[in-house]
Amino acid sequence: FVLNGKIEHYDSHNKKWFPLEAGDVQVIKSGNGIYHSEKMYKDSVMFQIWFNPNINITLRQQATYSDHKSSEFESVTENNITKKKMLGSDSPIRLVSEDVTVEQWEVNENTKIDLDTDKYHSFYVLSGSGKIGSEDVNTDDFIILSDEDSLDILSEEKLELFYISNPKELSHETYYQLHKDRYQ
Repeated sequence: FVLNGKIEHYDSHNKKWFPLEAGDVQVIKSGNGIYHSEKMYKDSVMFQIWFNPNINITLRQQATYSDHKSSEFESVTENNITKKKMLGSDSPIRLVSEDVTVEQWEVNENTKIDLDTDKYHSFYVLSGSGKIGSEDVNTDDFIILSDEDSLDILSEEKLELFYISNPKELSHETYYQLHKDRYQ
């Protein structure tokens, strides 16, 4: 997820460099293997995260890349929050990973949202200040919530958040669970 500036990426399948700018998203499904490189331009910021698909299935699949331009993502306003939907329902991106949501939020006024207690909810503060639950937050703060069924967000100024939700329990074992004896 390119948050600011510009990057370029290269992979062993396409064998050329591709540019991405602020708001664009790159999805790598590593499948049965791929080599990857990135170049970040000065003052660029990106958020990179890995999700756990069912490795017993994905290791048998061909690796793929897809780039998605910012204009592909729908923005909607719900509960005083403008949400740019990057992963999850209403997103052009389809993952093998179960029930993952990634959105960029703009909160301009105080609001209360409902949360699913079966998920982890992560918030990275892109800009602004305010309160998420009982925590004072400022630019570059990161918070993970679990076991909460609702959340108050208080915005002292425009608060821009990068939001991720993912299930606490998966229907399959993760790579770590399958190979934890290697890590003990």
